Amino acid sequence: MNYGETKFGFWRRILTFIELLSENFTNFFIPFKNLYDFSDKFLGENKDIRYLVVTANPFTLFRFGYLLKKRHKIKWLADYRDDWNTSDFNKKFGLIDLGFNLLKSYSEKKWVKTAEGITCVSEAYKKKISEFVKRPGSVMLDGYFEEDFQVKIEEVLS
Repeated sequence: MNYGETKFGFWRRILTFIELLSENFTNFFIPFKNLYDFSDKFLGENKDIRYLVVTANPFTLFRFGYLLKKRHKIKWLADYRDDWNTSDFNKKFGLIDLGFNLLKSYSEKKWVKTAEGITCVSEAYKKKISEFVKRPGSVMLDGYFEEDFQVKIEEVLS
């Protein structure tokens, strides 16, 4: 039996709504909030760090980039390995889902507009996401190649 859609579906949706709403005001409900606490302390102790690269999923990590920029005046880059609110998949169109989509879109735009730019895994994602969050973008294919990484960071942060 799939309890997510039947027996407990209503309560699951209520809790999801509370989580989506509260993550704009507090880290308390974010299960991995210790990552933010560690990063905040680390940046406070290491003033020579010039920028952050925040890779998401989960996309709530972009909130951490947003908060760390406000607190430490540090530049950050939002690294998308897939799309979030610009995805054409898994869209539902019920009234409750519309509310969820609006909250998620609001959060993504609020947080990512403070980034210097974005990186994505393809030109198509770059175009869609850059237009959505109003930030310049660059393509960085999956995988880490140090020589490519430095060039892309400098492109976006300059």
